[in-house]
Amino acid sequence: MSIAAALCFEARSRAGLSQREVASRAGVAASTIARVERGRMDPTTGLLVRIVHACGHDLCIRLDPEPSDQLDRAVTASLSIEERFAQVHALDEFRRAVCDAART
Repeated sequence: MSIAAALCFEARSRAGLSQREVASRAGVAASTIARVERGRMDPTTGLLVRIVHACGHDLCIRLDPEPSDQLDRAVTASLSIEERFAQVHALDEFRRAVCDAART
């Protein structure tokens, strides 16, 4: 099962909604919800946000470095403190933009 399929199914299940109800709220065909949940269609990020929002949830995406990735640690260690803050700020702005889009 794809991540998008699992997210859609989980959001719908938690909300106690049918595929038809979610489709109506999201403004898509019920067959679209079914295809996404079965993994037969990869939704755009916008559609995924609409589906999750239709279920009464917010979808926020966050990037975390993997602690076991030696290359990421080496690159991060070579950055100045200013460069590290700039990266954190850029990721935070991206996160806010995605979360704000989920609310609209």
